[in-house]
Amino acid sequence: MPNNRIRELRKSLGLSQEALAKELGTTQQAVSRMENNAYDIPTDILLNMSDTYNVTTDYILGISDVKRDYNGQYRMNQEMDKCYDIVRRYQKLSEINQKTLRCILERLEQAQVESEEASAKEVDKMLRIAICDDDSKFTGEIEALVFQESQKLGIRVETEVFSDGKTLLKAFRTASIINLYSLTSK
Repeated sequence: MPNNRIRELRKSLGLSQEALAKELGTTQQAVSRMENNAYDIPTDILLNMSDTYNVTTDYILGISDVKRDYNGQYRMNQEMDKCYDIVRRYQKLSEINQKTLRCILERLEQAQVESEEASAKEVDKMLRIAICDDDSKFTGEIEALVFQESQKLGIRVETEVFSDGKTLLKAFRTASIINLYSLTSK
């Protein structure tokens, strides 16, 4: 079996096995096994790698030395046309300035990943509130106040109203309510 080019392609993009695994939706261990030909590459991952690297599956598998078919080369040419001016300007820079620009680019990429991760965490902020109250007018006022405050904080809130403490306790014990705050009125 010919050696595949996964490691070579991964390194050309400056990715770690963990980063590639995350991009492909698999584990670092699976990437390591695929790079070492100890694991058959699943078709969906092979196709994803082909798109990611803009190379043919045969090239990834080491079957062919032709990196791109006509469509892949056409896509690459379109991308290069968009970036041609940037490449020309980069080539005119001194070696130290090229290195500086690469460092800036790496930091921008890191900042983007950090920003995306932070955004994902923000979306996950949610508070579930259980209200135990037999006065529906008061319950409505509590829900309105909670909603107003949650909007200010950027937190999504779900409320569930129980008419008595026994029903609330039963729901809690059956784990249908998790992470709750109980507001009671008298």
